[in-house]
Amino acid sequence: MPFSEELRALTTGGMPETVLRFRRLNAALAGRALRRDPEAGAFWVDGDRRTASVLGTLAEDHTFQWTWAARDPGDPVCLHAGRLRALGERHGVPELTAPLVDLGAFADPRAAADVLAARVSGLLGSGLVIKYPHGGRALTYYFVEMPEAPPPPDEDPADERLDIIELGVPAPLPGALMEIAAPAVARTLDTGHALAAEVGGWRTVPVWEPAAGVLDFGNGRTVTAVEVGLVRPDGVWEWTGRPGAERFRAAAREHGAAELAADRVDLSGHPRGAHVVEVLSRAAAHLGGASGHWAVPGDGGVRHFALTGDGLAEIGLSTLDRALDRAADIVQQLTAYPDRRPVMREMVRGALALHGFGVWQDGPDMLFGSVDELGGAGMGIGTHRYNVTFSRDATIIRTEFGPMTDFL
Repeated sequence: MPFSEELRALTTGGMPETVLRFRRLNAALAGRALRRDPEAGAFWVDGDRRTASVLGTLAEDHTFQWTWAARDPGDPVCLHAGRLRALGERHGVPELTAPLVDLGAFADPRAAADVLAARVSGLLGSGLVIKYPHGGRALTYYFVEMPEAPPPPDEDPADERLDIIELGVPAPLPGALMEIAAPAVARTLDTGHALAAEVGGWRTVPVWEPAAGVLDFGNGRTVTAVEVGLVRPDGVWEWTGRPGAERFRAAAREHGAAELAADRVDLSGHPRGAHVVEVLSRAAAHLGGASGHWAVPGDGGVRHFALTGDGLAEIGLSTLDRALDRAADIVQQLTAYPDRRPVMREMVRGALALHGFGVWQDGPDMLFGSVDELGGAGMGIGTHRYNVTFSRDATIIRTEFGPMTDFL
């Protein structure tokens, strides 16, 4: 799906210059301290203040929302988006005047958002687009006014690749550790979705019966469980169980996150503390051989349990879809951009293996699982296929399941 003729007519001529400008400014910013203050309409480069504002945000549903649609158009944060809206009204450009731009029909909606931001930035004068994650897999696009930068010595003017800087997530965990934890997050979410559907949802609070080693969901429904940890009211995580906890703690020490292996881990000041808890508890559950995970709030905090098998609900493709979607949101917020591709792929491989798929790779941006009609892993190409497509920035953008012939 292309952009509208009106947008292309207004922006196409400037795209080669925009691509070169971005590449030169990206090179000029390498290794420098970058800081943003969207409410003040400012961006700092090594303490040098630049005028900047938010163009818009890309949500997980692949819609791009202009900032003027969500904020008072007079706010500094809307400065450049407001200018673009005025240009759109003057030239009849639908992408610039609609509050939401649906990019879901593009093969890669996240790459399409990059292109949209780059195209319109050329209408704003000399400057640069920078994006940063703001929760889940959502992105915020910033325009920073900057003077032109000289070309680097090795510049190739024929190189048409568009590169937009993505600022890192705050306080990421080591990539090697996330490659271990990410499959556990997806697999325990998978079984958890199935159980939640049968007991009234994720917010259902069962009764922990330690003598019997079960969580009692009422109406005679119990699930065998083992406690792995506790989040105290002050935001401190305490390891309380083994053996999965010991295995994860050993992995944390091995891969440069020894602070997570301490008996108590203070997450009260962590910008993604709740997601760290998800990773710790779910990885410990999975590494201990458990199939699922459940959190139980109480007076002393929130206790996290590994669900060890008996009483779990049956998983299916609907739970796989939801598990991958939610796991990607959690995992991405704790994974540095350079580590995202291997971590996301390990997460998908682990989730597909839980369903008995033989896992294959089809090009750089797709993994697929094959399965035969009887439910076994495809011994060759298989009869049915579950596709997981990755964006250019290495996160999940869509999943599909069907007969193998649908993908040939």
